[in-house]
Amino acid sequence: MADFNFLLATRLNQDQQNALRVLENVCRKAGLNVYLTGASMRDLLTTQPVRLLNLTTEGSPLVLKDAVVAGGAERLSSRAEPAGLFFSLLGCRMRVEAARGGSIVEDLRSRALTLNAIGLSLNPGSRGLPLDPTNGVADIEARLIRISHAYVFLEDPVALLRAVRLAARLDFKLEERTQARMESAREGDYLAQATPQARGQEWEAIAYEPDPAVVLRELEREGWLERAFGAGVRTSRMNLAALSKLTATLEAWELLGRAVDTGAVATPFLMAGLAAGDQNRLGQWMPSRHLGAGWKKLQAEAATLEKKLLAAGSGGKAGLRGIFEMLDKFSPEAVVYASLNPSNAKSGRKLREFHAEAMQHRQRLPLSLLRALGVPPRSQRAEALLRPWFLRLLAGDTISDAEMTEGVRRAVLAQQAPAAAPRVAVAAGAGKLDAAAGGKGPAKVRAAKAPAAPKRAAAKPAGHAVKPRPKAKVKAKAAKRH
Repeated sequence: MADFNFLLATRLNQDQQNALRVLENVCRKAGLNVYLTGASMRDLLTTQPVRLLNLTTEGSPLVLKDAVVAGGAERLSSRAEPAGLFFSLLGCRMRVEAARGGSIVEDLRSRALTLNAIGLSLNPGSRGLPLDPTNGVADIEARLIRISHAYVFLEDPVALLRAVRLAARLDFKLEERTQARMESAREGDYLAQATPQARGQEWEAIAYEPDPAVVLRELEREGWLERAFGAGVRTSRMNLAALSKLTATLEAWELLGRAVDTGAVATPFLMAGLAAGDQNRLGQWMPSRHLGAGWKKLQAEAATLEKKLLAAGSGGKAGLRGIFEMLDKFSPEAVVYASLNPSNAKSGRKLREFHAEAMQHRQRLPLSLLRALGVPPRSQRAEALLRPWFLRLLAGDTISDAEMTEGVRRAVLAQQAPAAAPRVAVAAGAGKLDAAAGGKGPAKVRAAKAPAAPKRAAAKPAGHAVKPRPKAKVKAKAAKRH
């Protein structure tokens, strides 16, 4: 059996691990047992990138609302029935839902597909203990999509879409009896009984797929797309070309230190070509309000970005820093959207040229040093440490690799020093989360100027006398001791 604590430590990035710790602490204080479930466990075991932290609590997670906000949660939305919270924490998407039936085992047994019915305890005393009541791990090893019981599609019609989506993404086969049940569901038109809430959750899941275009084409080929989302919802009205390039473009900008909400970028490409009625209906169905209601704002923000980019001065080393700081005033999602779908050929070319030149400087940053010092290179902490040096490189400053390496090393050690004065690490490049991100995207990381060598305290002259304390104070302290 897999060592699940090892999987958590190696397959989740540092920000995801930190976000889990925050939620574990919040749940422990609230007296709720919490488990990693569903998509997160499936992706851990299939070696897919873990893009969503899906958690289940034994009890309503709605009591955690204030605590997760205090812990740094952004874009929080909630659902009363079944109880659930949806939010972003440290740039990580999180979904926390109440266990159906009250217990985690009952919840897992009630799930439609076995590969989604695996849980992992995150509770003190049992952390890392797996739960697999439907033998989902074996189905993952066999690369099969299998329903957990014969009446799944009758009880949860949207599982039809989920099965097709996961088969398309993972290149798994539909188990023989599962395939037969799907055909029966098609003949009985089970999907007509699906709730808007369930359809909206699946529409959102498509937006977060690594390649939504592959899933959409397969759903349309199988005849499920219009049945589920409306007669006018066709791939011919969507920008599949942009969706096909989405993951590669996201990864390119993430290499420059930008954390991007994938679904926020994908949603305009899914929705913009649809009729207004379809746009409104699907937007209202989506559980994450910033997706359903915010995609038009993202398009407008990207258009403003392009205008600013065209008006900015061109070329030169100083121009690189200027463009970087200008882009930093926009959400990462708007930058990626403008890269994928520029309204102006010149602005698109300018973004590509900036990215190519900025990456050359980015490659000089001492990422291997951060790894050696225990700082994950793509974490928020790493970005705060590297940012002042990256800005100097973009501005054309002459910096040797040795100077930059020593500067970053000092900043890391200053953070680790237990006796460091409060906020000294911030001045040394540690940065802080910008709480005023305004809901545009994951919290931005900001830092102070590049660190300078620490000043040494002036040595006291030899024989320097220590000023005696007043006798009254000495006597008073002696009285307290006795």
